[in-house]
Amino acid sequence: MLVRDRWRRHEMTGTGQGSDVVDVLTRRIEVLDFLSGSTAGKDRLVTELGVSRSTVNRALRELEGLGFLTRVDGEYTASTTGRLVARQYGEFVAGLEDSCDAQPVLAGVAPSAEMSPAMLRGASVYLAEPPTPFRPIQRITELATEADEFRGLSAAVAVPESFDRIADAVLRGDLRAEFVVSDQVAKHVRSSGGVIEEAASGDRLSMYVTGDLPYGLGIAYGEDGAHAFVVTCGEEGDLRGAVVNDSPKAVEWAEELYRRHRADATELPTASE
Repeated sequence: MLVRDRWRRHEMTGTGQGSDVVDVLTRRIEVLDFLSGSTAGKDRLVTELGVSRSTVNRALRELEGLGFLTRVDGEYTASTTGRLVARQYGEFVAGLEDSCDAQPVLAGVAPSAEMSPAMLRGASVYLAEPPTPFRPIQRITELATEADEFRGLSAAVAVPESFDRIADAVLRGDLRAEFVVSDQVAKHVRSSGGVIEEAASGDRLSMYVTGDLPYGLGIAYGEDGAHAFVVTCGEEGDLRGAVVNDSPKAVEWAEELYRRHRADATELPTASE
C-alpha cells in the first residue's frame, strides 16, 4: 500500500506525468526491458530502440520517477525494482496472451465453472476447426493411450471411438485408467457394450458416475512425465477444442479438481451387475 501511495503522490505532483504505474509500463516497457539487461545512455537508446530522443527523455523521466531506473556513470540501468517489475509485467502480458489464445476453448466453459490460469499458462491449444475438426480429441486420446496411467472427467461423448481406443489400451495391459463420467456419458457407456464393457469388467479400468461436469479433463502419466488437459464442447455438444499443459502447476490443479469430483461420484455398475 505504501508503494501505491508513492505512485499516487507522483501523479498528484506531476512527477509521474499524470500517469499511474500501469500506464507508464504499458507505454515504456520497451525501454525498461532494454535497461533490465543493459546500461545505456540516451544516444544508444535512440539508436537501439529506433525512437526519437524526446520519447527517450520522457520514458527515462517517468521510469526514473517511479524508482524503476538508476544511474551508473552517467548512464541508465534498471533498478532492482525495475527489473522485477519488467519481469512481472512480461509474465502478466504472456498470461493474457495465453488466455486469449485459449478463448475459443474457454467459450465452452460456463462462467460459474472453475478454471485456473495455471492450466492456460504456456499451454498448447487445439481447436476443432477445418481441415482437422477432430484434432483436439485425437490429441487427448493419444495422451491417454500412450500413458501408463490415466485419470479423466468425461462430460460428453464428442467422439465415441475415443473411448474405444482407451478401452483397447486397457485390455492390452498397456494402461490403467479411472474415469468420472456425467450421467449423459454413463448412459452411453451402459448402452455401448463391446470393448468398453469388457475393459470395465477387469481391474484396470474403474468408472464412476456423478451429476453434470463442467467440461472434460484428464491427467495422463507416462515415461515423459504428466500431461493435463481440458476439453470443451458447445451448448449443442459440438466440440470446441482442447488445452494441453505439462507444467507442474497445471497438473497439480487438474489433479485437485479430479479428486474433488471423484469424491462426489459413485461407482458405475457394469452391464452384468
